Amino acid sequence: MAAQRRCRTGSGAVSEARRQRVAIFADVYENNGWGCAPGGRPYYSDSPAHLTVPLRRLVSDFISEKSIGTVVDLGCGDFELASGINMHGAHYIGVDIYDSLIEWDIAQFGSEDRTFRVVDIVEDELPDGDLCMIHTVLYLLSEQDVRRVLTKLAKYPNVLITDGQPDLPVEARRNFDKATDKYTRHDYYDNGFYLELPPFNLDIEVLLEHRLPSGEIMRTILLDNTR
Repeated sequence: MAAQRRCRTGSGAVSEARRQRVAIFADVYENNGWGCAPGGRPYYSDSPAHLTVPLRRLVSDFISEKSIGTVVDLGCGDFELASGINMHGAHYIGVDIYDSLIEWDIAQFGSEDRTFRVVDIVEDELPDGDLCMIHTVLYLLSEQDVRRVLTKLAKYPNVLITDGQPDLPVEARRNFDKATDKYTRHDYYDNGFYLELPPFNLDIEVLLEHRLPSGEIMRTILLDNTR
């Protein structure tokens, strides 16, 4: 497993923007910016089982129905979400930007069928796969960073994107820009993140809307690049 610890897809000089992204999410993970993990785990990405059961079932069924061979998880965090997904024999590649988090994931969960890599999804080349899943990541990024990620997603036949949305009528939904940080557009603007609306205007299919006890709606959309 030691070889995985040094696995990075970036090369050359490190940009200042990348340094800032690393610093932001290193601070989140080291200082419990999204809450404290149960059981004393050192890192927490706030995807507990009792709030993500519908999503786990959806992804498990999708993997089975589409005969997915490789799943790429962009922003895998502490692996809490993906650990509850039945991969049906698919190889899993989890990536995140913070090296200490990835080293912990490797030590705890790495195996022949499960690998983890340090990847800045904004700047680095993304791993190949049949299914890309992005859980509560894009709504943290600036519009510019989102656009850079979106340009890379065409390589995947299927992309499942999940983000938390406020309960708003369609006519009230807007996309607002923000800096890349640990907060969402809901936190700043009381609005959501909608890839089907300007300035993104993507052709999406809503597969799941799951209301949390807080009232927030976890929405999972499909980008089908096979059409």
